[in-house]
Amino acid sequence: MTTTVHDISTQLDGLPGRMASAIREQMALERAVEQEWLRGIKYMRVAAGYPTLPTSIEVPGPDQGNAWNVKLFTCTLSAADSVGIYVGTGQGGDVASPRLVGYIPPVSVTAPNQGLGVFSWSSDQLILFPGEGLFAVTTGTGHFSTSFVCAVQVPQEELGKVLY
Repeated sequence: MTTTVHDISTQLDGLPGRMASAIREQMALERAVEQEWLRGIKYMRVAAGYPTLPTSIEVPGPDQGNAWNVKLFTCTLSAADSVGIYVGTGQGGDVASPRLVGYIPPVSVTAPNQGLGVFSWSSDQLILFPGEGLFAVTTGTGHFSTSFVCAVQVPQEELGKVLY
């Protein structure tokens, strides 16, 4: 059985005035703290389809002033292949200082454009800052059909909110 705020409030009505008032004030304070903690958190889902079937793709990262805690990268490939996932800075695939952050082993394909690759990170394993993005590259003959990235975005000064 789940106890709701309404249930607790009803139970407080039977307590002496000052005690009930103090508990209600504490509940309001805790609710305000939780709301402030959640303020600024935005869940990002970035999906893309690629009609030209490229062998490398770029997923731009957060806007200025924000940071992303990346959780998931998925893709579909046109042929059996493996995928390297990098973080770097640059425009249009011109990656400066790429860092390998994930590797999807060879993906088997049962039907055209149906090879599914998945890579996930735990909290605080992959943080992107403004100017950084994800770059994914196939290592053989596979081409990207789709990609999908899940991340949690927060203002940079509040990055601690998503590291726990």
